[in-house]
Amino acid sequence: MKTMEDKKAFRHWAKTRIHKRARYRIKDRHIIAARLEKLIDLYNPKSILFYLPMSHEVDIKALMHQERKKRKIYVPFMVGNSFKMVRYRLPLKKAAFGILQAGQSLEKITQVDMIIVPILGVDGTYRRIGFGKGMYDRFYETLKKKPLTIFVQTIFCHTPRAITNDYDIQANYIVTPKDFLFIRA
Repeated sequence: MKTMEDKKAFRHWAKTRIHKRARYRIKDRHIIAARLEKLIDLYNPKSILFYLPMSHEVDIKALMHQERKKRKIYVPFMVGNSFKMVRYRLPLKKAAFGILQAGQSLEKITQVDMIIVPILGVDGTYRRIGFGKGMYDRFYETLKKKPLTIFVQTIFCHTPRAITNDYDIQANYIVTPKDFLFIRA
């Protein structure tokens, strides 16, 4: 039986590992960006939902700037306990939880071809263990057609136990500086 304590303990362990590895973040960012670029080139999506990184997440903003010349780039805009997609544009503003986001938009974007998601780790089912707010899970369930999903993190944090729920997002790929895992088609 899965419990919140299992996830809470895993989150604590993963955060500790990630913060210890913080000094390698610049090198990691380039490796991860190169791997993401290969996947983007392979699948050639017309639209991508990127995340705007917090200090403990992989900074992929340079890749976003590069890709916005070729395709539609979206980022999350928090709405209640989930988010909607908005076009990536400057200036960025700090929102709740210290998250950066682009300005509000009335445009209703309902589909995207690829989504790049930051994670704390994954469990034995390769489902996402995030920061505990469930925003990506709530957003993901609103999509009629599931996009190619790529998880990124600075260091692979994994437990072989199944501690997630069926509604937690599962990736097609997991990308870290040392690992490049294909999970499912």
